[in-house]
Amino acid sequence: METLKRNCICCGADSGQIIPLGKYSVAGVGEIDAKLKICDACGCLMQDPVPAPEAMAKYYKVLSNYTNASRDGLPDPNTLKANRRQLALIDDLPKLGRAYEIGCATGHMLSELKKLGWNVNGCDPSPSAAKVAKDLWDIQIQTGQFEEMSLAPGGVDLVLMMHVLEHVHNPVDFLGKAASLLAENGSLLIEVPCLIRPDKWGNGYFTFEHINIFSENALLSCLSRAGFQALAIKIDAESEPYPVITALARKTGANKPFLVRPDDPEAVAAMVKAYLKTDASEWMRIDNLLANELLGVDEVILWGGGVHTSQLFSHTAAIHAVDIKYVIDSDPQKHGLKIEGVEIRGIDFVSLVNDIVPIIISSKAYEEEIYLYLRKELQLKTKIVRLYN
Repeated sequence: METLKRNCICCGADSGQIIPLGKYSVAGVGEIDAKLKICDACGCLMQDPVPAPEAMAKYYKVLSNYTNASRDGLPDPNTLKANRRQLALIDDLPKLGRAYEIGCATGHMLSELKKLGWNVNGCDPSPSAAKVAKDLWDIQIQTGQFEEMSLAPGGVDLVLMMHVLEHVHNPVDFLGKAASLLAENGSLLIEVPCLIRPDKWGNGYFTFEHINIFSENALLSCLSRAGFQALAIKIDAESEPYPVITALARKTGANKPFLVRPDDPEAVAAMVKAYLKTDASEWMRIDNLLANELLGVDEVILWGGGVHTSQLFSHTAAIHAVDIKYVIDSDPQKHGLKIEGVEIRGIDFVSLVNDIVPIIISSKAYEEEIYLYLRKELQLKTKIVRLYN
């Protein structure tokens, strides 16, 4: 796979400590050899190298699972809670106006703003997500990569960017384009995962999708370099599935250099290495659990064709000791693709093997939801292996 090397997203330095994460087979993308880099100059944490923008653009257009197919497009409880937290930061804005959300997925956040009286629009790479936004909320969003869109400058009062910046190759340029959309003194509402409390990260925290890992200092630096001034910062260490930082910023038009509060590279490295040690122990627990659960089992089905399954293949040996008939995923966009040579299929295939082939649920965030669906909705009686509960 073609990859791209990057300088530090915060200060532009080109040297840093490299920490390998592992090799992952990702459906529709290929094998990724993931590595973290900690900037020697400012302690910024990021992945380097990363998959080329073209590969990631294809992934987010076709494969990223933000359409909530198993819930008919409706957001999960964590998303609803997050939207309330995010909206609280704009309560004190002086007036309603025109809002534009970058990476709006199915448009639920825009629907909430629409209820409040905002004139809303947005964009997302996924045509499937755009269809859900139209069907559920009657919001017509643009489809495509934000970086490639031709948009009129200065016509927006509020830009929203929820869990987007951690995915982009050049955050400062990305923020700069967002700033160009805003009217004078327009506002930006942004949220990203926050580099605190590694005990709250959960296993598999470092995925190939999150190529930038922001501390408060790193986010403030990128905002400042792109012409924003932070007005309010809220860090939620108890957020699920990981801590987040939410910021409201005002467009100033004055691009400033890197802030004078860099993170300590050695402290960041110690945090990452301590987490990876804990993470390895958790994957070992899962490996042992699978080895015990699959004693005497010849073949299984994996439920879930996402990043967790890619990590499961990479970090456990027991999964390779049985024949995996196929991977099941509710998202039709993934059907026919392969992970580690195993085909991803739809839910209909499960009925063919009821009471015969065990199912391993390969998801942490939605394990209980999937389990109840299998038992109560599909009424499966086959053995179901849960890795977490």
